Amino acid sequence: DVIITVDYLQDASVSGQPQTEPNEDGWYKGDVIVNAPVGYQITSLSDNAFPGTGTQWGSSITASGEGEDITVTYYLKNTGSGAIARCTSSYRIDRTAPAGLEASASNIADTSMTITVSAADNLSGIKGYSLTLGSSGAVNPVITDQGGGVFSVTGLEPRTEYVFTMSATDRAGNTSKRNSKRIDYREAEYCGSGCHGGGDLCVQWSSGSGELG
Repeated sequence: DVIITVDYLQDASVSGQPQTEPNEDGWYKGDVIVNAPVGYQITSLSDNAFPGTGTQWGSSITASGEGEDITVTYYLKNTGSGAIARCTSSYRIDRTAPAGLEASASNIADTSMTITVSAADNLSGIKGYSLTLGSSGAVNPVITDQGGGVFSVTGLEPRTEYVFTMSATDRAGNTSKRNSKRIDYREAEYCGSGCHGGGDLCVQWSSGSGELG
């Protein structure tokens, strides 16, 4: 008699099921819990290993790490037949928030200016920016998000100090620490060194309070 032993079956009809779906951009920002489907148990072993008699089977495994292609290899065992399938699944995980927030002012006019915010994200990429602005005057200015980190600010008053707070969010949903800076919006004749702009009005930047958490 010839005895044939099948180590595992490559079964395309079965796979682990992530406990939560990725966000609308296809990213996770933390570990991915992979559950065994109904009627199966799951285990994750090192490369080239195969489940043996001492293998610990369970209801889920964890995909960790960070990258655009986090591939995890695992095994599923049919609790009825005992058949074992070897599977692989890939996930996109970005745990790191954007960094390096910067801001610049342009189009400085009598009561308005444009503020452009930028940041760096080396994995999923920047999805959007936030800018809020208060003032020492009686009326707060109006901010309109133009997209891509560009904000138009209207309702400004010369000789007024403004404090704005900015942040950036990446496509995985990680948000940077908020960063606060001060600007002094004044007539050019009263503007000292470090001013930006031209014509009658300019903006002088100061460091503000930095990261706010």
